[in-house]
Amino acid sequence: MVAGLESYWLAPGDVVLAMDRPWIDAGLKRAAIGVGDVPALLVQRTARLRGSERLDTGFLRYVTGSSSFVQYVLGVQTGTAVPHISPSQIRTYRFLLPPISEQRRIAAVLGALDDKIELNRKMNRTLEDMAQALFKSWFIDFDGHDDLVDSELGPVPRGWAVTHLLNVVRLLSGGTPKTSEASYWGGEVKWASAKDVSNCSGRYLVDTERSITTAGLEGSAAKLIPKGAVAVVARGATCGRWCLFGETVAMNQTCYAIVARRPEHETFIKHAVPPIIALLVQQAHGSVFDTITTSTFEAARLVVPPDSELNRLTTALEPLEDRILANVYESRTLTSLRDTLLPKLISGELRVPEAEQVIEEVLR
Repeated sequence: MVAGLESYWLAPGDVVLAMDRPWIDAGLKRAAIGVGDVPALLVQRTARLRGSERLDTGFLRYVTGSSSFVQYVLGVQTGTAVPHISPSQIRTYRFLLPPISEQRRIAAVLGALDDKIELNRKMNRTLEDMAQALFKSWFIDFDGHDDLVDSELGPVPRGWAVTHLLNVVRLLSGGTPKTSEASYWGGEVKWASAKDVSNCSGRYLVDTERSITTAGLEGSAAKLIPKGAVAVVARGATCGRWCLFGETVAMNQTCYAIVARRPEHETFIKHAVPPIIALLVQQAHGSVFDTITTSTFEAARLVVPPDSELNRLTTALEPLEDRILANVYESRTLTSLRDTLLPKLISGELRVPEAEQVIEEVLR
């Protein structure tokens, strides 16, 4: 079945690059093949980049991740409907090539940062799974509760209440400053959009593409949304995508923020609302794109436990949430450090021992 395709097999370390629409909002469509990705074959209109005796494949990974390479691709791509690049254009890219031993040292230094970022990502996935499993056990399966009574949502522990979602949360919408006022943009207030929420790669959103000034906040319907709020895309192709705000932000009108009315409900809402959002998306409507409206939220109901159960949940899950968010911030620092060191190491402006010292000081 795969006879004659020997030259198309991918190997760990290979860099693959899309040749059709190589750049999207999320960045360059490029990836390094990992051990878990093989066996795999190269598909059409995708380039495979692999090192040689003079070029270390690990170093090549970072060369193609540099801002210089990205700018080169953006400058040479052709076509309007579907921008594309050719193999010859990729081969034409020129860069400084240090001795192979230095290449490997550079790849090792930057790779250590990437390994820590990946470790944080895996750790967060484990912590999130642990939190979800505990929440499901206590508040969906009602493990440990034998005295159940019938309700409109099925059997629930005696003393627990079935209520409308909006009785326990506030639903906040956003707004956009006047686009004519340039002074409103680039300020100290992070401003989240559907794009930010949709592209959030983890549980918490801590960075946004744009920011606004305090004047911009006052000159629009936007309002400050507190840390820990659940943000959900209300309309469009990514309707229903959600994340948690890792810090206080503002947002535009493409999203809703769901905020607990009582502090005692905050941890509970972080875990109870996402499954409800999945149900709301099923009820979303729109002529072109799905839309979640205020009336959709008004119809949503949930089971709310007594305060003693909420306190038990907070005690169990908040340390996990704090660790997840701390890992997000650490990964952000490591990513910024890697992106700062990358061009300096590749250009020779910075040598490996100096980079190692910088990394040690940052992680101290």
